[in-house]
Amino acid sequence: MDSVQMINNPTITSILNRRSIRAYKREALGTDVLATLMETALQAPTGRNMQSCDVIVVTDEKILKALDQGFAAYIQKNGSPMALPENYSVLYNAPAFAFIVGDPKNRWYHVDAGIIVENMAVAAESLGAGSCIIGMVKDYMNSAEGAELMQAIGAPEGYEFVIGLALGVPDEAPEAKPRDGSKVRFL
Repeated sequence: MDSVQMINNPTITSILNRRSIRAYKREALGTDVLATLMETALQAPTGRNMQSCDVIVVTDEKILKALDQGFAAYIQKNGSPMALPENYSVLYNAPAFAFIVGDPKNRWYHVDAGIIVENMAVAAESLGAGSCIIGMVKDYMNSAEGAELMQAIGAPEGYEFVIGLALGVPDEAPEAKPRDGSKVRFL
């Protein structure tokens, strides 16, 4: 693809510039930014327009802290393939987190959630907000230990956590990681 001239526009720029942000400033994102991101979630295409996922954006520090603490306790009890440092924040101390929960009765809810989170992440980049897609809390959120938190965020009965998005004002500007060009090709 290096020999082909790419077309550029603001959407392409946002996609190419988006990075996983793992350091956030203490300042909150404006409600206008969060409302815009929620609208981008709502406008994400879903299989057969079933809209099988809900997006719950949480800015309540108590709930975000409960997620960090609950996840750490769950990992300590059940083990993890990675060692977590002391005072680890699975949300990287982001001031907002979008919980994307889905209805497991819809066989495509995982796909729908993936489209939603990408819409939100690219939109966040276009608005100057930082984001980091978080999947590692899935087992915790869908466990007996995570049930109380699912209830606290108002997840619909029977829904499962699928994926989430940490959101905030970036306090870092990481470089792009190398990409394997052989993963995409023309036939």
